[in-house]
Amino acid sequence: MLRIIACSAITLLGASAFAQSDETGRELYASSYFARYAPQTASDMVSQVPGFTLAGNNRNGNNEAQRGLGQGLGNLLINGKRPSTKDDGPVALLERIPANQVLRIEILNDGSAELSGQSGKIVNVIATESETLNGAWKTQVHTLEQGYTTPKLDGSLTGKLGSARFTAGLDWSGDEFPQWGQEQIWDETDSLYELRDEISNYFTRGTTFNFSLGWDFEDSSANVSFLVTDEKRTYEESSDRYHSNGNGEWGEQFTAVDYQSIEEELSYEIGGDYTRPLGMGELKLIGLFRHSKTDAQRAFDDLPMEGAHYLFESTSEPEEQESILRSVFSFEPVQGHRFEVAGELVKNTLETASTFREDTGSGFEELTLDGSNTEVSEERAELSVQYSTALTEQLSFQASLGGEYSEISVDGTEGRTESFVRPKGFASFSWAQTDDRRIRARLERSVGQLDFYDFASSTNVNDGTTTGGNTQLVPDQTWRAELSLEQQFGDNNSFTVTVFREEIEDFITFIPMGDGSEGLGNISELESSGIDLSATINTQSFGIPGGKLDLMAEIHTDELDDPVTGERREYRRNGYKPEFYQLSFRQDFPQSPFAWGVILEERSGNINYRIDRVRHQDHKALQAHRIFVEHKDLWGMVAKLEVEDLFGFTYVNERTLFDGDRNGAIVGRETNTRHSPWVLRMSVSGTF
Repeated sequence: MLRIIACSAITLLGASAFAQSDETGRELYASSYFARYAPQTASDMVSQVPGFTLAGNNRNGNNEAQRGLGQGLGNLLINGKRPSTKDDGPVALLERIPANQVLRIEILNDGSAELSGQSGKIVNVIATESETLNGAWKTQVHTLEQGYTTPKLDGSLTGKLGSARFTAGLDWSGDEFPQWGQEQIWDETDSLYELRDEISNYFTRGTTFNFSLGWDFEDSSANVSFLVTDEKRTYEESSDRYHSNGNGEWGEQFTAVDYQSIEEELSYEIGGDYTRPLGMGELKLIGLFRHSKTDAQRAFDDLPMEGAHYLFESTSEPEEQESILRSVFSFEPVQGHRFEVAGELVKNTLETASTFREDTGSGFEELTLDGSNTEVSEERAELSVQYSTALTEQLSFQASLGGEYSEISVDGTEGRTESFVRPKGFASFSWAQTDDRRIRARLERSVGQLDFYDFASSTNVNDGTTTGGNTQLVPDQTWRAELSLEQQFGDNNSFTVTVFREEIEDFITFIPMGDGSEGLGNISELESSGIDLSATINTQSFGIPGGKLDLMAEIHTDELDDPVTGERREYRRNGYKPEFYQLSFRQDFPQSPFAWGVILEERSGNINYRIDRVRHQDHKALQAHRIFVEHKDLWGMVAKLEVEDLFGFTYVNERTLFDGDRNGAIVGRETNTRHSPWVLRMSVSGTF
């Protein structure tokens, strides 16, 4: 399928213009362009821009910790300005803007001073201010195969409070992910000796409230925002365990195991910015404070049919904070030559407090896990200078040179204070070869953000693993080179291919610790290369009126020297298979309020390595498929019915265990299947 789409796109290269463009090369989409989709919010509009994907909307999500605000955070601008937030996602921000307030959508091809360091396309949503109260809302109910029903409600208001414009949003949501299946346990001779009947459920409940204010003065502007989230995440698993007879059949039950994990997290974020002219340029100040506190409780009960039980309980209360102050001075001393001088001060902290206890039949006793209680902080100062210019009418150039000084301090059983100086920056070229074809090249050096939880020890008794804390961790540093071709053709069709190469120094992965345990630590490097592909094709020319086909695909290869075996091997970030694609088709029937579509996604074959085990995860069908039908004018509202995984979904897992580490002999393996249900979603959305 990928080859067919790519070949079709290449065949059509060089056809007619893609969209209206201005003298700066921006692609301009009037609000009328999106009318056929009956959008309710700006998010609905941005999702239909050909060949564009919001950062954080690919398969890797937005889970990786972002380092401060300066390292190209996101690819979204609203009225030419970056939102002064980290926790508020781009989709959530856009869902609070009613579609009737959007004048146009701009796609910037040559970067923005607001998002220094961001490569690729940037979306700029131009929205009007309204003197009246406007809003958008969406209510959704999803039902699972077993009858579980979970509601969801989103709502937002925009308007004026005196001289200030305001936006308020409330999101109340929940989700469930039940699974059930059987597990087989094999010994070192590959003989089946135990069978398990298991069922699990992961469900979340959360409420998020956002409020922001903005002022426009005669020669300056200011914005403040507040975000608070209260979320509860629960995982439960029950396992009835049986002996297996010589024929591999179910024998007598010998125990029942129950596991429960409950995490309640309260977090908030306060952000603001102020922009004003200063001398020959413009000064922008950004401040941000984030705080989160989690109360986590875990319980493991092994209740045998005969003999003493085993109970294990743990609690942890991690508390995180981040404070950021950033200043940016932009100026243009000579027309066509723009400079940006930026400075940033950041402080990150994490405090963990954990308790462990077990009962083997004679009452609970306290346990000690070295390194589970610790305090980690990083203080950082960064300075950079960025330069942008147009070398010719078709060729533009951007470069940034900077560095950071950071100091990491760890309190605990193995205290440490260490400082670093890291260079960073990039150089990029963008060549508009024709009105429809653009070539980009970029070389960048960046510094990663540490996950402070890796400094603290933790244990998962349900999985049988303990991860030792590592107080010697340092941030990784990445060299990345990439080359992109963007081609627009025909009736709003696009095709983009990017090839890249990365070398990550001090890469963080599981390593053997000196005391024989395992934990996350730095290795010398990881090498990565790959191809990213995206395409949008309107199907009118194929005889399918109102249809649009979107493709996002990746082929990545990562390699490292295995810290256990010493051999060169493939590495899968987050366990993901090197190949991934998401293919979606939508058809809006002409002269009709109806639309339908299908979304297919595939990333099978995940592998995770630890010191003494390897886990493979696969599935029997596509990773995910969704089919939907939409009515775009149901008494002025949009109603949508969607089915996901129509016939359910089955995971196939295998975990191989080794003696000591993966250099040793195989001492057992576990295989299981996990079936998850189909999901039916019904939603209604509207504006006022």
